[in-house]
Amino acid sequence: MSPTLNVGDRVAVVSVDTLKRNQIVAFYPPDKYDPNEEKAIWLSRLVALPGEEAQMNKGKLMINGNPYPFKLNLKNEYLVTTSMPLDEKRMADFEFQNLGQNQYRFFASIDELAAVRKNGAVLNIEERISNYDMNVVFGESVDEWGPVRLPKSGDVILVSEANLKMVMALAEFENLTDIQIQQEIKVSHDYFLVISDNRHNALDGRYLGLIPRGNIVGIALTK
Repeated sequence: MSPTLNVGDRVAVVSVDTLKRNQIVAFYPPDKYDPNEEKAIWLSRLVALPGEEAQMNKGKLMINGNPYPFKLNLKNEYLVTTSMPLDEKRMADFEFQNLGQNQYRFFASIDELAAVRKNGAVLNIEERISNYDMNVVFGESVDEWGPVRLPKSGDVILVSEANLKMVMALAEFENLTDIQIQQEIKVSHDYFLVISDNRHNALDGRYLGLIPRGNIVGIALTK
């Protein structure tokens, strides 16, 4: 959730009856992402509610056909090319990876990117897309997918080629074993979509799939 939450930050998790868009929620991920059965609690931003339609259009999050209605301080991925190796000790406050040959992979907010640009060795900065694309549940690209309608309890989903990966991600919660194209599935939970502010360096709902209400512990409050 960086830059909103960073390693070492303290949060309090509060149980609530009603979840609202833009809250930071604490939730249990699907079992396959918690192989040690530690029941680890993850944090991410709740961006879409049951019955709503979510879409990512060229990196822009859309809800029910409209731009996401809250301003976010996002981190994105950038490829930075320099004329000489950077002094990595001076860059310790930044989230980056040295790729060699004077190229660096940065995850930075707009403000952090402006600070990177001030480095005299920087020749070029190119925005990139996450390397996790092969695992995206809603389409083929992390920044281009949908629209996807979030099911509510009692809704019937007709399985198709277009939504097969999304439905398969619901299998754990709906006790599905043999999913077939053209199969009708009546869901038993309300589902939510969470996406991290660290947009290109986070394992969130685009990879996990939709999260049922029962897996959401509460909302996270920063101290």
